[in-house]
Amino acid sequence: MSKNKGLLLLVWNLVLTAAIVYLAFRLSGKPESVSHPPTPSANGEPELVFVNTDTLLEHYPYYNALNEAFKKKQDSLEGIMSSRASAIERDIKAYQESGAAMTPQQRQATEEKLYKRQQALMEFREQALGALGEEEESMMDQLHADLAREVREYNNGRYHFVFGYQRGSGILFADSTRDITKEMIAAVKDSGD
Repeated sequence: MSKNKGLLLLVWNLVLTAAIVYLAFRLSGKPESVSHPPTPSANGEPELVFVNTDTLLEHYPYYNALNEAFKKKQDSLEGIMSSRASAIERDIKAYQESGAAMTPQQRQATEEKLYKRQQALMEFREQALGALGEEEESMMDQLHADLAREVREYNNGRYHFVFGYQRGSGILFADSTRDITKEMIAAVKDSGD
């Protein structure tokens, strides 16, 4: 399960980076309310900046709330699965201890019943994980929309591009003088108050 979490986090980070780049590109052509011109670099070109998405998400109240709710549901599902699996294991052990005293028909009926319970548990697991995956996707959509709104409000026409940067993303180098993560964190915290 932890491999799935890591993979989902990596996929989410890549999607978030792509979404921020897309949003910045869309904003560069049509700034909604420009209160000041884009900040030029030394050669007169619009400045490109980045946000460390991992750090931003650590300090993003909406993400933390969604993540906490999702973890509770995930933990609840794991508890249910563990409880049901333990019950089946106890019944299998009881069958193994008393199976020799059973008639062949009783053994066959008990084995079929245990097999059906195992199959039902596997089906429940698949359905629950599918529902949890759909819920996580919906949560990520909500988070993306909220984060895009925050970036758009913070940017307000200052920069043509605001990239999302994180280790393992498509951006291999980011000049620390272009890092606006602290400013974004402050803006996000201010908007949440």
